[in-house]
Amino acid sequence: MIKIDTQLVSDAIVACETGGPAKEESARLIEFMLEKLPELPEWEWKVVATETPFYIKLAPKFYCIGIGDCHFMDAIGMIHAEWKTKGAPKLTREGKPYKGQDEESWLDDISNDVQVAVYALAAQQGIFLENEEEISFGVDAPRVMVRACVKSSPPEVWPRNHEDGLHTFSQVALDSTKNALLVKCKQIRAARESKLIPWNLVGGQCENKYRTICEFREEICKKHLNPLSRWGHKTESLEEMVEGRRKWYERLKVDPNDPEVVMLSPSKYTDYTWCMERGRQLYEGTEGAERESSFEQGIGTGYHAGLAAIYKQWPK
Repeated sequence: MIKIDTQLVSDAIVACETGGPAKEESARLIEFMLEKLPELPEWEWKVVATETPFYIKLAPKFYCIGIGDCHFMDAIGMIHAEWKTKGAPKLTREGKPYKGQDEESWLDDISNDVQVAVYALAAQQGIFLENEEEISFGVDAPRVMVRACVKSSPPEVWPRNHEDGLHTFSQVALDSTKNALLVKCKQIRAARESKLIPWNLVGGQCENKYRTICEFREEICKKHLNPLSRWGHKTESLEEMVEGRRKWYERLKVDPNDPEVVMLSPSKYTDYTWCMERGRQLYEGTEGAERESSFEQGIGTGYHAGLAAIYKQWPK
């Protein structure tokens, strides 16, 4: 019987640097997950590691970094878990989700997301940090399990059948992921070397498939006020960096002012792929664009903190 100290879980959520309403919603979702634990497959599994930063050395001066949510061991081998929160689907008069908002649509989106593919590649070729100790799993055919806690009333777990969210990655899929990351790194390095801006013009890519318009389109890109890239204009010191970013440069022993160094993450890959100029403004400008944390991101932060506090109490 697994016993969870719920006070430790609550303390982890409270300690998050998010607003009160986001913490409250995180706590509601975590309370639901605590009740669901005996029904979840990992109730019978062991935990190998939780909330583990990782890096993949793609090539000299090219890296991909991220954080693994949780790593389990079942009767077959390792399972790498990716936790999400999901807004409640809008329902028709008949009480059914609108097209594109049901479990099947979400599962198709998340299962083909770059983040899941990167986690699978990390399971085979990445280096993970567990209490500052470097470990590698070297899994031949990584299995990644995706799951969302739906923010409905009451909450739900998607997928309802966990096996629908459990994906095994072939070597072909892993090679494709690595190749795509390498190509993106080379595109970024080549664009830097050109010393030209902008990296994209305004176009159809300014609005993504969720009908979200890039925040730089109206006031910057349409007015041709694109900020300079920092390369050759501004030196970045390690002391000025936020702690999480600084640690990677220190650990990997790379120069943050070397324009040949490219350090991607799943979110950075997504931003540069959405639009190279968007990625440049977010990560390469002389001023450095500030991305505000949203209410939804705050919920996700608290939710992950709560889950981490739960699984750190799991038997190993």
